[in-house]
Amino acid sequence: MLRNLFTWFLLLGAALTVAACCVNNECDCRDNTDDAVYLKFSLADSANAGPGFVYEELRRIYIRRQPVRSTNEIGTLPGPDSVLLTRTRAQLRDSLLLSPSSPFTSSGRRFDAYQYTIRIANPKKAQAQTNRFVLANISVQGAFDEASACCTCYRNTVKTFDLIKPIASPTGGPRLETTRYDFSGQPVRTVVLKR
Repeated sequence: MLRNLFTWFLLLGAALTVAACCVNNECDCRDNTDDAVYLKFSLADSANAGPGFVYEELRRIYIRRQPVRSTNEIGTLPGPDSVLLTRTRAQLRDSLLLSPSSPFTSSGRRFDAYQYTIRIANPKKAQAQTNRFVLANISVQGAFDEASACCTCYRNTVKTFDLIKPIASPTGGPRLETTRYDFSGQPVRTVVLKR
């Protein structure tokens, strides 16, 4: 009986020691933004000149997500979803965040099971052809990092995507330019959207 009681006291003491150790550790997990894609628009100079975007163009930004069928997926895909972001002058330099939970709510599908189209709602007439950006072929993967016995954090291991944008062509119509980004395992990086 004493032996059994002594074992319980040892187990309780060990549990309290580990718990006391973890109380002093602060977990710095970026779980909610590790898979996120940050986008920022290049801005025109103070005289609204140059190739960048102006406030009147960036005041309203339309984002549409379109489901993409995976190789082993059967059945009906959900319909496209969209949001309209309204920005103030103070938010002009802020990044757009595309993540599993922003600006769309979770739909039960993975973040990378969509293609995202970002469109400026009020483009300049002369540059209306180059107001659309598409994020396609998104691939995000991660793993739980158990470096500390007290914290288990999600860490991104793969983050790749294509940015497709129309650029003005000397022949009149826009042509598409595709750039492949690979931010696998890297801290947060921002992609600047240019004309």
